[in-house]
Amino acid sequence: MTIDVVLVGLGNIGFRHLQGLMRSEHSFRLHGVDIVPDNIERARAEASKRSDIIFVGHSKMSDLPSAASVGVVATTANGRLELMEALLDHCRLPQTILEKVVFQTRASFEHAKELVADAGTRAWVNCPRRMWPFYRSLRAGIRSDIPFTVRFESRHLGLACNAVHFIDLFQFLSNASDVALSGGQIASVVASKRPGFFECYGDIEVTSSSGSRLQIVCREDGADELVTRWTYHDGREIDFRESVGIFADPAGGVAIDLGRPPFQSELTGRLLDGLLANGGSTLPDLTESAKAHSILFDALEGPFSAAGHDVSRGLPIT
Repeated sequence: MTIDVVLVGLGNIGFRHLQGLMRSEHSFRLHGVDIVPDNIERARAEASKRSDIIFVGHSKMSDLPSAASVGVVATTANGRLELMEALLDHCRLPQTILEKVVFQTRASFEHAKELVADAGTRAWVNCPRRMWPFYRSLRAGIRSDIPFTVRFESRHLGLACNAVHFIDLFQFLSNASDVALSGGQIASVVASKRPGFFECYGDIEVTSSSGSRLQIVCREDGADELVTRWTYHDGREIDFRESVGIFADPAGGVAIDLGRPPFQSELTGRLLDGLLANGGSTLPDLTESAKAHSILFDALEGPFSAAGHDVSRGLPIT
């Protein structure tokens, strides 16, 4: 039986998903959708590196097959709901992976939940730190009776774009969906490197009902490298330099090299294989991710409104 996979959006992140799909253990027919002809041709050239993958380029959703096994939506957040509607209107998909930030409004999440339910698809949100071996091992060793504080800090972190990754990871590690915004302050809202979108500097604090705490810090005068510090409420501390996979005791203990974390171009094939094998994923589903996004909206809506943005039409983030 031929496996059909749909990839909507063949720009930067979409291309990385394509490279990841190339690592799948399956042969399949890949339907790439993009309105930019050069993006389609670049994707076609990349897919040709595997002779058992058939690439079909499309400029519009209506050209898609009536059904496929898995869909990946790798576009910017604005307009994604409309793209999902068009995709699911033309192609029956039992599994769909959505890039984050998923949507710019809470109402879009509610609409999307109804949409995927009516279409009979399971929607997953691409917050892949749940797949990283270090974090999976860490979660297995966390005791529910010992709360922890985890702090992510870098001036390049990108609160608007990436905070939801860390909120999702906190949900995963604390094994709790009842997390909430508890503090922090957005210091400034600035233009993003992506035209039409905005970023911000400041910090966000989230807590769980068990007493664990998440701090996400992005300051203009902060360090370049993303450093994670875990403080357990029994006194233990751990530093994790994510980009290089170095795990160490900040007091000077022996450092452990865990190896760099996987790139997206190394993960999407694993996601596809898992979805085809058991219909499930370690990624958060749309409902769980909506809670993480809601915390992000709680943190950003006031400061973005104060900076002159009409947040009733959606946060201009992606």
